[in-house]
Amino acid sequence: MVNASFGEARGDLLAVWARDRMDLGRHEYHKDVQTVKNLEKIWADRYYSHSVATTLLLDDSPAKAILQPYNHIVVGDYTQESRAHDLRVHAPDTPETTPTPFPRGCDDTLLAVVGILDTIKSQTNVARWIRFGGLQLRESDQHGLQQEPWFQRSEVREHWRVKGVRVLAELGIRVAADVIP
Repeated sequence: MVNASFGEARGDLLAVWARDRMDLGRHEYHKDVQTVKNLEKIWADRYYSHSVATTLLLDDSPAKAILQPYNHIVVGDYTQESRAHDLRVHAPDTPETTPTPFPRGCDDTLLAVVGILDTIKSQTNVARWIRFGGLQLRESDQHGLQQEPWFQRSEVREHWRVKGVRVLAELGIRVAADVIP
């Protein structure tokens, strides 16, 4: 997935955290076992010089970030049902299709993540921003974890999607939906 996403720019990444970095045994590696991404491993490596203030984990599993929950932005699962829906909405000969470059109803998670990342890049402490409600667009007295996930709150998701579209437009990047059948 990383190679497909980054192509020739993959070499510019400092690190890729995949199953081979998760201390799994030989038998666990190829099985569907619960894993935890302990960010302390990254912070302990002085080569990267990052900390709780500068590290963000994007993952669809809250369990993977149990050790550092405020450094984690949960994204919704992209399930087979989600994919089937996107294929229906994006198909050229269906009544649900719209002529816009990004049909309403298609999964807009990546657009929202662009908006979130654009906001986070100016934060001095990522974990503090998440902990105190920045992702949810409100101050939190519950420290961010007990709230409904941001992507399930339509007004929050829409805010981040709109911001993501605006950021991409400012960068001259055209937004278009595509689902490879």
